[in-house]
Amino acid sequence: MIADYETLKLIWWGLVGVLLIGFALTDGFDMGVGVLLPFLGRNDEQRRVIINTVGPHWEGNQVWFVTAGGALFAAWPLVYASAFSGMYAALIITLMALFLRPVGFDYRSKQDSARWRKNWDWALFVGSIVPPLIFGVAFGNLFLGLPFTFDELMRPRYEGNLWGLLTLFPLLAGLLSLSMLVMHGGVWLGLKTDGVVRDRANGATVKAAVVTALLFGVCGVWVAS
Repeated sequence: MIADYETLKLIWWGLVGVLLIGFALTDGFDMGVGVLLPFLGRNDEQRRVIINTVGPHWEGNQVWFVTAGGALFAAWPLVYASAFSGMYAALIITLMALFLRPVGFDYRSKQDSARWRKNWDWALFVGSIVPPLIFGVAFGNLFLGLPFTFDELMRPRYEGNLWGLLTLFPLLAGLLSLSMLVMHGGVWLGLKTDGVVRDRANGATVKAAVVTALLFGVCGVWVAS
């Protein structure tokens, strides 16, 4: 039995949704931990403890994102091509930030140098803070609508640019996305560490939760109005 077009659309939307939710739930705390790393770890030993909480599984968690990208291409190749060609700069920035994560995890311990490790810790911070910001900005723009047009052959074309994506509401959505993942990472560290690192993580979780609630309220009022 072959499903009709409407049923296939629902199946693919559901599949992509599950993959993106899986990415947010699993790789979300990895990125949150990366953002908190330079601030909660005051010395190399504490930072090593923090990194070890995500070390065994961060690679597997990123598979959700890769699979979601493949599913988007398989389901809507024209939309995928139009959106990512139009948002090429944002995509490249995101990918470059994501590239810093595996390099940082792998190369951090290659030299017994405090400066070397500190530099890679900040690389992990950049690789963890940029993607959630851009993902949040992307979803904020989806709420507002994106400037797609059709040419004479009815091919979709994106008419915007990078700076046009950076309006107030998408930026608020980006900060909301970041604060949620920081809260997620703080909860994870509170469960997986002890001592002073856990105390700092719990404090960061509370602060991130307050910021998340405020931003969620502001964004909710904006959408409702």
